[in-house]
Amino acid sequence: MLPNNSATIYHKAFSLVELIVVVAIIGVLASLLLPAVQSARESARRMSCANNLHQLGIALHSYHEAQKHLPPGWMVSDQNAPGELLGDAPGWSWGAMLLPYVEQIPLEAGFVNLSLGISHDQNQVARTQALDVFRCPSNSNRSIFSLVGTNRCGNAPLTDLASADYVGVTANSSHMVQIARCATVPWTSDDTVFIFNKSTTLRDIADGVSQTFVVGERSCKPFPSAWAGAMPEGEHARERVLGLLDSPPLLSAADENESIEFGSYHPAGSQFLLADGAVRLVTPEIDPALFKALGTRSGGETVSEFFVSD
Repeated sequence: MLPNNSATIYHKAFSLVELIVVVAIIGVLASLLLPAVQSARESARRMSCANNLHQLGIALHSYHEAQKHLPPGWMVSDQNAPGELLGDAPGWSWGAMLLPYVEQIPLEAGFVNLSLGISHDQNQVARTQALDVFRCPSNSNRSIFSLVGTNRCGNAPLTDLASADYVGVTANSSHMVQIARCATVPWTSDDTVFIFNKSTTLRDIADGVSQTFVVGERSCKPFPSAWAGAMPEGEHARERVLGLLDSPPLLSAADENESIEFGSYHPAGSQFLLADGAVRLVTPEIDPALFKALGTRSGGETVSEFFVSD
């Protein structure tokens, strides 16, 4: 029989109401902190993206110092050849020519053979090599895509290419001239930094190196860009390495079904590399005429300060 003087022990605990209140408070705090965390992460990714563009700017200046000119937008050895034969000619872009200057000397020396076409078997490893310096950290898409031909030149898979989020600036449509008989061969402009099969120098940038775009961001799933180059008979060949400044950049690839020239994965705007190596953020609200003027190197336009400060 239990003694009558035994003490009853009580254990303290939260009531159901108290638990609900605590969970609610944690939920509110999490909802308040999550946007701040996401914003901080995006800010870090945008800074890393800007650093990629800055590194490309340094590489362009190093290339210019070594070669006494800037690389062409992209090159084909015989631009007068019939369109169906251009696929066997080199189709390397300005990005491929910068490899020795972006700390990719082993890749350039061991894998890339610029004297052979981009589709050559010997260059298979190189053309499908994803390089961080050409990819925006905010891009979570696949790093390799399949390039197909156009209806006129084949409409069949041609080769795989490593994607890129930065393309060279080639003025706007009003400056374009056709350069070959096959409609799928890129168009080009003589009043821009990156010209098809031609090289320019920093001295040719009469508008000023601090007032001329050379490279910009692009975010577009249906028509990925490529750092290595493009097959001349490939679908949207020019758009793989060069972009027109016909209209201000879009934000965050708002319409993934639309082929865009320039756009960004960053909600704040799209980043562009100037010829002097500086990187600036451009919003969609920029005046279209001003945006186009920044793409020409000797247009003589008056360009006022417009950049968004970081």
